[in-house]
Order: sequence, then C-alpha cells, then structure tokens
Amino acid sequence: MPALVPVQYHSKQYPVHICPQLEEQAGHFDVRPIRPSGPYCLHTEYAAGARSFSQPVLKDLDSIKASHRSGIPQLWNGEHWAAEFCQYVTRLCHGHPAPSVIEIHPPFSDYCRTLAEFVDSYVPFEEAMRQHFPEIKIVIENRHGTRYSGGKFILNKRNDMLALSKIIDREQLHLRLCFDVPQLFTA
Repeated sequence: MPALVPVQYHSKQYPVHICPQLEEQAGHFDVRPIRPSGPYCLHTEYAAGARSFSQPVLKDLDSIKASHRSGIPQLWNGEHWAAEFCQYVTRLCHGHPAPSVIEIHPPFSDYCRTLAEFVDSYVPFEEAMRQHFPEIKIVIENRHGTRYSGGKFILNKRNDMLALSKIIDREQLHLRLCFDVPQLFTA
C-alpha cells in the first residue's frame, strides 16, 4: 500500500484522478454497528466530546465505561483498558471482514504523562490485535481539539510525532503514524 492512502470520508468528493482505497467506518464508543461495503479503516474513539457508553458492544467492558471525565473518554487508561479496547474492536468488527486499518488516538497528559507510558499500555493491544487480524495495520493520529479538561493529548505537536517515531523504531512496533494536518497546524 502506498504511503498516502486516500480514505473515503462520508460523502466527501475527491477530484476525479483520486480514487479512495478504503472507506472510513466510525468506531467511537457511541457508534451503531458498522456496515462496511469494502475494504475499510476503523476510526476508533477520538475523545472530542462526551459519550453515553450505552451501546451493547460495550457490555461488560467496565474499564472503558469507567474511564472518562464528564463523559469524555480517557483513552489508553492502563493495560486493563487496552485489553478491553481489543475486545471492543473485535466485537465491533464481528461478522465483517477484518478492517485493513485501525486508527487509534492518543491519551491525555493528566493520567498518561509520557509517550513511553502510552506504549506500555499499547503493546498488549497490538499483540492481541495481530492475533485476531494478522494483516492489520494500526495507525495513531495526532489530536488537538477536545472538550476534555485536565490534560492535553500527548501526541499533539511535531516534536511529539518525532519522539513517538523514535520509540516505535526502538521497540520495533508495528504502529504507524497518521498525520491529521489541520490538527497539526491548530496545535
């Protein structure tokens, strides 16, 4: 797959010479069941606003449901959260072909202070996802905007991206970076 992959986002129209290779499927914590019609990218919870955590796919995933501030999810809030997140993703995708890409988002700095702490929570998730979906590509997107109070996203600016890239290389992770250019400029 090329380094830049056009993804069909809702009904966004691209210029004629650009053909999206994947469709985006929302995978946030209040999403209804997914309905992919071809190869897809599962765009998981991004913690921009409050969630109700009431979807059946979250049944018994108590760590995920308890990890929030004013309803805004606290992503990557420990290894137990990461294990439940794996269950969440596999439940959401059950009955459909495996996603080509899973797009994840960073935690906040008030409970996950460093990229190394994030990686400690992330590694078991990556291992489990690769057991369920051996060919999966997992990407993490930089984030900036949110209604969350208490901390900021730990993968926010250019230097954060460079630091995580070094950790990925050193730890030989399969995780890749996904740049949200407007968020990078906003940060």
